[in-house]
Amino acid sequence: MREEIKNLLELQRVDLELDRIERRKDEIPEEIRVLQKQLEDEENKFESFLEELMDLEKKLKYLNLDLEENEERIRKYMNQLTTLKSNEEYRAMMNQIQLEKDRKAQLEDQIIELMEKIENYKQKRKFLEDDLKTKRNEIRKRIAELEEELIRIDDNILVKRDERKRRAHNVPEKLLKQYEKLRQLRGGEVVVPIENGTCGGCHAELPIQVQVELKTTGKLIRCEHCGRLIFSLNSE
Repeated sequence: MREEIKNLLELQRVDLELDRIERRKDEIPEEIRVLQKQLEDEENKFESFLEELMDLEKKLKYLNLDLEENEERIRKYMNQLTTLKSNEEYRAMMNQIQLEKDRKAQLEDQIIELMEKIENYKQKRKFLEDDLKTKRNEIRKRIAELEEELIRIDDNILVKRDERKRRAHNVPEKLLKQYEKLRQLRGGEVVVPIENGTCGGCHAELPIQVQVELKTTGKLIRCEHCGRLIFSLNSE
């Protein structure tokens, strides 16, 4: 293989590494954003749970107040019984007392049911707090790792760009311009070997004369299908 092809392949290797590193650099901020959103969603979910618990406790408070008022009315009506003068008034008052007692039974059932629900919420709260703490620590740790990776990537890019300058200096100017134009047009690998009579890039079958020329001359030839530069690994 000619020295200029070896140098060009070394340049391409560095460029492909730079491509990979720069893609990774672009990916990291989005990964961090997704993690931050995930943490925000977890925090909001827990806050919503706490708000539900507070609403239940407020509802219990109001039910207890209703129950106190209900019991007070029953006591009041019971005291009034002795002051009534007619059977009709007595029956009316007893009906009212019964209505209040029925309401009291309903309130007591609601209070018991709500107390059980609140107790379940409080037990669940401990589990959710621990789960949130674990997720918060994991997400923050991962974000910190990504931020550190981003710093290392910036350093690595500087190193690779410096290496690229040195590799490019070893490639003939005309060939370098051709290579860089192809890189701009296609990206990725633009210098590829012949593989079983096909272009190593687009895999189109190459004419026999092209295959022979690649093997006998050791030159770079443009693929008529994709435009990539093709070379033979087994040139004479």
